[in-house]
Amino acid sequence: MMYRLQKWISPVILAVICQQAIRLVTDISIDNTFWVTPSQHLRELIISPPFFYLIDRGLYLLFVKRSTNKKGWKDIVKEYGLAAIYFSICIIITVFIIHILLSLPDYFRDYVIAVMVCVPILLFYFTLIRNEYNRRKVDEQNFELERVKAAQLETEMKFLKAQYHPHFLFNALNTIYFLVDETNMAAKEGIELLSGLLRYRLYDAEEQVPLEDELQFLNTYIAFQKLRIEEGVKVDFSTEIADNQRKIHPLLFHPLLENAFKYVNGNFYIGIRVSQQGNMVIFKITNTIIRYPESEQKAGIGLVNLKQRLSILYPGRHDLSINKEQDLFTATLTIEME
Repeated sequence: MMYRLQKWISPVILAVICQQAIRLVTDISIDNTFWVTPSQHLRELIISPPFFYLIDRGLYLLFVKRSTNKKGWKDIVKEYGLAAIYFSICIIITVFIIHILLSLPDYFRDYVIAVMVCVPILLFYFTLIRNEYNRRKVDEQNFELERVKAAQLETEMKFLKAQYHPHFLFNALNTIYFLVDETNMAAKEGIELLSGLLRYRLYDAEEQVPLEDELQFLNTYIAFQKLRIEEGVKVDFSTEIADNQRKIHPLLFHPLLENAFKYVNGNFYIGIRVSQQGNMVIFKITNTIIRYPESEQKAGIGLVNLKQRLSILYPGRHDLSINKEQDLFTATLTIEME
Protein backbone atom coordinates (compact mmCIF):
# COMPACT_ATOMS: atom_id res chain seq x y z
CA MET A 1 0.00 0.00 0.00
CA MET A 2 2.78 2.43 0.95
CA TYR A 3 4.66 1.61 -2.25
CA ARG A 4 1.59 2.39 -4.40
CA LEU A 5 1.03 5.66 -2.52
CA GLN A 6 4.67 6.56 -3.01
CA LYS A 7 4.38 5.93 -6.77
CA TRP A 8 1.59 8.53 -6.98
CA ILE A 9 3.06 11.14 -4.62
CA SER A 10 6.71 11.04 -5.71
CA PRO A 11 6.19 12.59 -9.20
CA VAL A 12 4.22 15.48 -7.64
CA ILE A 13 6.99 16.20 -5.11
CA LEU A 14 9.57 15.88 -7.89
CA ALA A 15 7.63 18.34 -10.07
CA VAL A 16 7.42 20.88 -7.24
CA ILE A 17 11.14 20.61 -6.41
CA CYS A 18 12.24 20.91 -10.04
CA GLN A 19 9.86 23.79 -10.82
CA GLN A 20 10.91 25.73 -7.72
CA ALA A 21 14.59 25.12 -8.41
CA ILE A 22 14.23 26.30 -12.03
CA ARG A 23 12.31 29.39 -10.97
CA LEU A 24 14.83 30.22 -8.24
CA VAL A 25 17.83 29.96 -10.56
CA THR A 26 16.04 31.79 -13.40
CA ASP A 27 14.88 34.70 -11.22
CA ILE A 28 18.32 35.15 -9.68
CA SER A 29 19.95 35.15 -13.14
CA ILE A 30 17.76 38.06 -14.28
CA ASP A 31 17.81 39.92 -10.94
CA ASN A 32 14.15 39.24 -10.18
CA THR A 33 12.88 38.70 -6.67
CA PHE A 34 11.81 35.09 -6.15
CA TRP A 35 8.01 34.69 -6.39
CA VAL A 36 7.65 38.18 -7.87
CA THR A 37 4.96 36.75 -10.16
CA PRO A 38 3.01 34.31 -7.93
CA SER A 39 0.24 33.66 -10.47
CA GLN A 40 2.76 32.38 -13.01
CA HIS A 41 4.40 30.21 -10.36
CA LEU A 42 1.10 28.70 -9.38
CA ARG A 43 0.15 27.96 -12.97
CA GLU A 44 3.52 26.27 -13.53
CA LEU A 45 3.02 24.21 -10.37
CA ILE A 46 -0.40 23.07 -11.57
CA ILE A 47 0.76 22.22 -15.10
CA SER A 48 4.08 20.49 -14.20
CA PRO A 49 2.96 17.30 -12.32
CA PRO A 50 1.34 15.51 -15.33
CA PHE A 51 4.58 15.85 -17.30
CA PHE A 52 6.58 14.42 -14.40
CA TYR A 53 4.16 11.50 -14.14
CA LEU A 54 4.99 10.71 -17.77
CA ILE A 55 8.72 11.11 -17.09
CA ASP A 56 8.41 8.81 -14.07
CA ARG A 57 6.55 6.11 -16.03
CA GLY A 58 9.04 6.25 -18.88
CA LEU A 59 11.93 6.10 -16.43
CA TYR A 60 10.43 3.05 -14.75
CA LEU A 61 9.80 1.17 -18.00
CA LEU A 62 13.04 2.08 -19.81
CA PHE A 63 15.56 1.89 -16.98
CA VAL A 64 14.36 0.77 -13.56
CA LYS A 65 12.78 -2.53 -14.67
CA ARG A 66 15.94 -3.35 -16.63
CA SER A 67 18.34 -2.44 -13.85
CA THR A 68 20.10 -5.04 -11.74
CA ASN A 69 22.66 -5.04 -8.97
CA LYS A 70 24.82 -7.52 -10.90
CA LYS A 71 26.47 -5.00 -13.22
CA GLY A 72 29.99 -3.75 -13.78
CA TRP A 73 30.89 -0.10 -13.40
CA LYS A 74 30.93 0.37 -17.19
CA ASP A 75 27.34 -0.85 -17.45
CA ILE A 76 26.28 1.46 -14.61
CA VAL A 77 27.99 4.49 -16.24
CA LYS A 78 26.24 3.66 -19.52
CA GLU A 79 22.91 3.28 -17.76
CA TYR A 80 23.22 6.65 -16.01
CA GLY A 81 24.44 8.31 -19.20
CA LEU A 82 21.38 7.12 -21.12
CA ALA A 83 19.15 8.19 -18.22
CA ALA A 84 20.70 11.69 -18.31
CA ILE A 85 20.00 11.95 -22.05
CA TYR A 86 16.43 10.76 -21.47
CA PHE A 87 15.92 13.36 -18.71
CA SER A 88 17.38 16.16 -20.84
CA ILE A 89 15.03 15.41 -23.75
CA CYS A 90 12.02 15.16 -21.42
CA ILE A 91 12.83 18.45 -19.66
CA ILE A 92 13.31 20.32 -22.95
CA ILE A 93 9.95 19.04 -24.23
CA THR A 94 8.25 19.86 -20.91
CA VAL A 95 9.60 23.43 -20.80
CA PHE A 96 8.63 23.98 -24.43
CA ILE A 97 5.03 22.85 -23.88
CA ILE A 98 4.67 24.89 -20.65
CA HIS A 99 5.94 27.99 -22.45
CA ILE A 100 3.29 27.49 -25.13
CA LEU A 101 0.47 26.84 -22.64
CA LEU A 102 1.37 29.90 -20.54
CA SER A 103 2.33 32.12 -23.52
CA LEU A 104 5.78 32.74 -22.04
CA PRO A 105 8.70 34.15 -24.04
CA ASP A 106 10.93 31.38 -25.39
CA TYR A 107 14.59 31.95 -24.41
CA PHE A 108 17.41 29.51 -25.04
CA ARG A 109 18.75 30.10 -21.52
CA ASP A 110 15.49 28.75 -20.07
CA TYR A 111 16.19 25.33 -21.63
CA VAL A 112 19.83 25.33 -20.53
CA ILE A 113 18.93 26.28 -16.96
CA ALA A 114 16.10 23.73 -16.83
CA VAL A 115 18.38 20.93 -18.01
CA MET A 116 21.27 21.93 -15.72
CA VAL A 117 18.98 22.16 -12.69
CA CYS A 118 16.61 19.24 -13.24
CA VAL A 119 18.86 16.51 -14.60
CA PRO A 120 20.94 16.16 -11.36
CA ILE A 121 17.72 16.10 -9.32
CA LEU A 122 16.21 13.50 -11.60
CA LEU A 123 19.37 11.36 -11.53
CA PHE A 124 19.23 11.41 -7.73
CA TYR A 125 15.56 10.41 -7.92
CA PHE A 126 16.46 7.65 -10.37
CA THR A 127 19.07 6.33 -7.92
CA LEU A 128 16.50 6.20 -5.13
CA ILE A 129 13.81 4.34 -7.06
CA ARG A 130 16.39 2.10 -8.75
CA ASN A 131 17.80 1.00 -5.40
CA GLU A 132 14.30 0.56 -3.97
CA TYR A 133 13.26 -1.59 -6.94
CA ASN A 134 16.38 -3.76 -6.65
CA ARG A 135 15.84 -4.11 -2.90
CA ARG A 136 12.29 -5.32 -3.47
CA LYS A 137 13.48 -7.77 -6.14
CA VAL A 138 16.08 -9.16 -3.73
CA ASP A 139 13.40 -9.49 -1.04
CA GLU A 140 11.15 -11.33 -3.49
CA GLN A 141 14.00 -13.64 -4.50
CA ASN A 142 14.83 -14.33 -0.84
CA PHE A 143 11.16 -15.05 -0.14
CA GLU A 144 11.01 -17.43 -3.10
CA LEU A 145 14.23 -19.10 -1.94
CA GLU A 146 12.78 -19.61 1.53
CA ARG A 147 9.61 -21.03 -0.02
CA VAL A 148 11.66 -23.48 -2.10
CA LYS A 149 13.68 -24.49 0.96
CA ALA A 150 10.47 -25.10 2.89
CA ALA A 151 9.11 -27.19 0.01
CA GLN A 152 12.37 -29.18 -0.12
CA LEU A 153 12.21 -29.77 3.62
CA GLU A 154 8.63 -31.00 3.31
CA THR A 155 9.67 -33.30 0.45
CA GLU A 156 12.55 -34.68 2.52
CA MET A 157 10.19 -35.36 5.41
CA LYS A 158 7.78 -37.17 3.10
CA PHE A 159 10.70 -39.14 1.67
CA LEU A 160 11.84 -40.18 5.15
CA LYS A 161 8.30 -41.28 5.95
CA ALA A 162 8.15 -43.18 2.65
CA GLN A 163 11.44 -44.86 3.53
CA TYR A 164 10.09 -45.93 6.89
CA HIS A 165 6.87 -47.44 5.59
CA PRO A 166 8.52 -49.68 2.93
CA HIS A 167 10.95 -51.04 5.53
CA PHE A 168 8.02 -51.80 7.79
CA LEU A 169 6.18 -53.46 4.91
CA PHE A 170 9.16 -55.59 3.90
CA ASN A 171 9.68 -56.70 7.49
CA ALA A 172 5.98 -57.55 7.75
CA LEU A 173 6.09 -59.58 4.53
CA ASN A 174 9.20 -61.36 5.77
CA THR A 175 7.42 -62.22 9.02
CA ILE A 176 4.33 -63.48 7.17
CA TYR A 177 6.55 -65.53 4.85
CA PHE A 178 7.96 -67.55 7.75
CA LEU A 179 4.54 -67.93 9.34
CA VAL A 180 3.13 -69.56 6.23
CA ASP A 181 3.11 -73.33 6.37
CA GLU A 182 5.89 -74.99 4.35
CA THR A 183 3.33 -76.95 2.38
CA ASN A 184 1.65 -73.76 1.12
CA MET A 185 4.21 -72.91 -1.55
CA ALA A 186 1.77 -70.78 -3.56
CA ALA A 187 1.44 -68.34 -0.66
CA LYS A 188 5.21 -68.21 -0.18
CA GLU A 189 5.71 -67.63 -3.89
CA GLY A 190 3.15 -64.82 -3.81
CA ILE A 191 4.94 -63.11 -0.93
CA GLU A 192 8.29 -63.41 -2.73
CA LEU A 193 6.87 -61.98 -5.96
CA LEU A 194 5.16 -59.11 -4.12
CA SER A 195 8.41 -58.31 -2.31
CA GLY A 196 10.23 -58.21 -5.65
CA LEU A 197 7.65 -55.86 -7.17
CA LEU A 198 7.81 -53.51 -4.20
CA ARG A 199 11.60 -53.54 -4.13
CA TYR A 200 11.81 -52.57 -7.79
CA ARG A 201 9.29 -49.75 -7.45
CA LEU A 202 10.86 -48.34 -4.30
CA TYR A 203 14.58 -48.93 -4.67
CA ASP A 204 15.75 -50.42 -7.97
CA ALA A 205 13.85 -48.12 -10.35
CA GLU A 206 16.28 -45.23 -10.71
CA GLU A 207 15.87 -42.24 -13.02
CA GLN A 208 16.54 -44.55 -15.98
CA VAL A 209 16.96 -48.30 -16.02
CA PRO A 210 18.08 -50.88 -18.61
CA LEU A 211 15.29 -52.39 -20.70
CA GLU A 212 16.26 -55.76 -19.27
CA ASP A 213 15.30 -54.65 -15.73
CA GLU A 214 11.99 -53.21 -16.89
CA LEU A 215 11.08 -56.39 -18.79
CA GLN A 216 11.99 -58.50 -15.76
CA PHE A 217 9.66 -56.37 -13.65
CA LEU A 218 6.85 -57.00 -16.15
CA ASN A 219 7.55 -60.76 -15.99
CA THR A 220 7.42 -60.66 -12.19
CA TYR A 221 4.14 -58.72 -12.24
CA ILE A 222 2.59 -61.23 -14.68
CA ALA A 223 3.76 -64.13 -12.51
CA PHE A 224 2.22 -62.47 -9.45
CA GLN A 225 -1.10 -61.91 -11.25
CA LYS A 226 -1.18 -65.50 -12.46
CA LEU A 227 -1.45 -66.63 -8.83
CA ARG A 228 -4.97 -65.20 -8.64
CA ILE A 229 -6.34 -65.66 -12.16
CA GLU A 230 -8.37 -68.63 -13.30
CA GLU A 231 -7.21 -71.33 -15.66
CA GLY A 232 -9.31 -69.95 -18.50
CA VAL A 233 -7.20 -66.80 -18.67
CA LYS A 234 -4.48 -66.90 -21.31
CA VAL A 235 -1.45 -64.58 -21.11
CA ASP A 236 1.11 -64.33 -23.95
CA PHE A 237 4.25 -62.29 -23.34
CA SER A 238 6.91 -62.02 -26.03
CA THR A 239 9.90 -59.73 -26.57
CA GLU A 240 12.11 -58.88 -29.50
CA ILE A 241 14.82 -56.60 -28.11
CA ALA A 242 18.19 -56.11 -29.82
CA ASP A 243 19.84 -54.21 -26.97
CA ASN A 244 18.65 -55.07 -23.45
CA GLN A 245 20.94 -52.44 -21.93
CA ARG A 246 19.35 -49.43 -23.59
CA LYS A 247 18.10 -47.06 -20.90
CA ILE A 248 14.48 -46.07 -20.39
CA HIS A 249 12.51 -44.35 -17.65
CA PRO A 250 10.90 -47.05 -15.49
CA LEU A 251 7.28 -48.03 -14.90
CA LEU A 252 5.86 -46.60 -18.13
CA PHE A 253 4.57 -49.94 -19.44
CA HIS A 254 3.19 -51.08 -16.09
CA PRO A 255 -0.02 -48.92 -16.07
CA LEU A 256 -1.07 -50.48 -19.40
CA LEU A 257 -0.34 -53.98 -18.12
CA GLU A 258 -2.11 -53.29 -14.84
CA ASN A 259 -5.12 -51.97 -16.73
CA ALA A 260 -5.33 -55.22 -18.72
CA PHE A 261 -5.44 -57.31 -15.53
CA LYS A 262 -7.99 -55.00 -13.89
CA TYR A 263 -11.14 -56.84 -14.99
CA VAL A 264 -9.70 -60.25 -15.80
CA ASN A 265 -12.36 -62.93 -15.50
CA GLY A 266 -13.39 -66.19 -17.11
CA ASN A 267 -12.15 -66.79 -20.66
CA PHE A 268 -9.87 -63.79 -20.82
CA TYR A 269 -6.94 -63.08 -23.13
CA ILE A 270 -3.97 -60.77 -22.63
CA GLY A 271 -1.28 -60.46 -25.28
CA ILE A 272 1.89 -58.42 -24.61
CA ARG A 273 4.62 -57.79 -27.15
CA VAL A 274 7.68 -55.61 -26.62
CA SER A 275 9.91 -54.93 -29.62
CA GLN A 276 12.75 -52.63 -30.57
CA GLN A 277 13.38 -50.83 -33.85
CA GLY A 278 16.58 -48.82 -33.71
CA ASN A 279 16.19 -46.38 -30.82
CA MET A 280 12.43 -46.97 -30.71
CA VAL A 281 10.85 -49.36 -28.22
CA ILE A 282 7.28 -50.47 -28.92
CA PHE A 283 5.00 -51.87 -26.23
CA LYS A 284 1.75 -53.34 -27.52
CA ILE A 285 -0.87 -54.96 -25.32
CA THR A 286 -4.21 -56.45 -26.28
CA ASN A 287 -6.83 -57.78 -23.91
CA THR A 288 -10.42 -58.97 -23.94
CA ILE A 289 -13.06 -56.43 -22.96
CA ILE A 290 -15.40 -57.57 -20.19
CA ARG A 291 -18.77 -55.83 -20.25
CA TYR A 292 -19.86 -54.38 -16.90
CA PRO A 293 -22.86 -52.27 -15.99
CA GLU A 294 -22.16 -48.55 -16.21
CA SER A 295 -22.56 -48.23 -12.43
CA GLU A 296 -19.62 -50.61 -11.89
CA GLN A 297 -17.28 -48.93 -14.35
CA LYS A 298 -14.89 -46.44 -12.81
CA ALA A 299 -12.40 -44.35 -14.71
CA GLY A 300 -8.93 -45.01 -13.32
CA ILE A 301 -6.18 -42.44 -13.00
CA GLY A 302 -3.44 -44.78 -14.23
CA LEU A 303 -3.71 -43.80 -17.91
CA VAL A 304 -4.07 -40.10 -17.04
CA ASN A 305 -0.91 -40.20 -14.92
CA LEU A 306 0.89 -42.15 -17.65
CA LYS A 307 0.10 -39.48 -20.24
CA GLN A 308 1.34 -36.76 -17.90
CA ARG A 309 4.60 -38.63 -17.22
CA LEU A 310 5.18 -39.24 -20.92
CA SER A 311 4.66 -35.56 -21.73
CA ILE A 312 7.30 -34.66 -19.13
CA LEU A 313 9.84 -37.43 -19.73
CA TYR A 314 9.53 -37.81 -23.52
CA PRO A 315 8.06 -34.59 -24.93
CA GLY A 316 7.57 -35.01 -28.68
CA ARG A 317 9.28 -38.42 -28.52
CA HIS A 318 6.42 -40.76 -27.73
CA ASP A 319 3.12 -41.94 -29.12
CA LEU A 320 0.31 -43.61 -27.22
CA SER A 321 -2.62 -44.96 -29.17
CA ILE A 322 -5.64 -46.71 -27.66
CA ASN A 323 -8.23 -48.59 -29.73
CA LYS A 324 -11.39 -50.48 -28.88
CA GLU A 325 -12.70 -52.84 -31.53
CA GLN A 326 -15.61 -55.14 -30.72
CA ASP A 327 -14.39 -57.18 -27.72
CA LEU A 328 -10.69 -56.24 -27.84
CA PHE A 329 -8.84 -53.36 -26.21
CA THR A 330 -5.45 -52.51 -27.72
CA ALA A 331 -2.91 -50.01 -26.44
CA THR A 332 0.36 -49.27 -28.25
CA LEU A 333 3.08 -47.15 -26.67
CA THR A 334 6.07 -46.12 -28.74
CA ILE A 335 8.98 -44.37 -27.08
CA GLU A 336 12.08 -42.87 -28.66
CA MET A 337 14.93 -43.77 -26.30
CA GLU A 338 17.99 -41.59 -25.84
